[in-house]
Amino acid sequence: MVSKASSRQGSRQAIDYILSDKILGRAIELDRNGVVGKNGKEILNEMRFIQSTNKRCLNNTISLIISPNPEVSKDLSMPQLREILHKQLEHLGLNKHQYISTIHNSTGKVHIHAIINRISNKKAYNDSWISKKAQEGAEKIALSYGWKTASDIKNEIKIEREIIKKSIDSLLKEKRVTSFDQFLGLLDKKGLEPKKVYSKVTGKLSGYSIKGHKASDIDRKLTVSRIDSLLQKSGQIMKEEKQNINRSYMLRR
Repeated sequence: MVSKASSRQGSRQAIDYILSDKILGRAIELDRNGVVGKNGKEILNEMRFIQSTNKRCLNNTISLIISPNPEVSKDLSMPQLREILHKQLEHLGLNKHQYISTIHNSTGKVHIHAIINRISNKKAYNDSWISKKAQEGAEKIALSYGWKTASDIKNEIKIEREIIKKSIDSLLKEKRVTSFDQFLGLLDKKGLEPKKVYSKVTGKLSGYSIKGHKASDIDRKLTVSRIDSLLQKSGQIMKEEKQNINRSYMLRR
């Protein structure tokens, strides 16, 4: 599970953003505390009333995002998601502050948004290392549910990428590859599921992925330009070898 948090100046737009779930329309409200407004303007005004008691604090709201593991998030009930929110707020020491929280699912991955008033009882919440604290809270919550932590997932990704890289290195050594399409075809035969990625601006090939991983994330040497350069060298070597064979044949005659 991943969680991010940061302090910022509050705005109506930020609240309206979490109240809307893009193409899905109005977001599902998960929970609220100390606010009754129906839109960004009304909720912000309620928070501003509390914030007026501490005008020295400029970044007076906190944005919080909690993203449960994709493999479990789709099966989580509203009470379970609310429990996750409450555990994180308690871990951060923000459970008694004003907040509004919603669920977003437009990306296909359920995640929690919250806008929290940093000011409570005239005091500004200490936001030092808040992003680190949020992730630490997410790790603890994941462990409490027996889920994979972000560290677990990161290690799994690292191991998978290393396996893919070794498979590609082996392929390039075994096969005489002379074109990018031939290279992708051989990856496909190995079950590595390569997919071309095209620029949304130019429509031209901008990269490719392997088993859902961006090729350059697996290894910087696997970019399209570097693969093309490698294949050109391979083609030149094959051309020279063919010429040498032809010369040797002519000499024997």
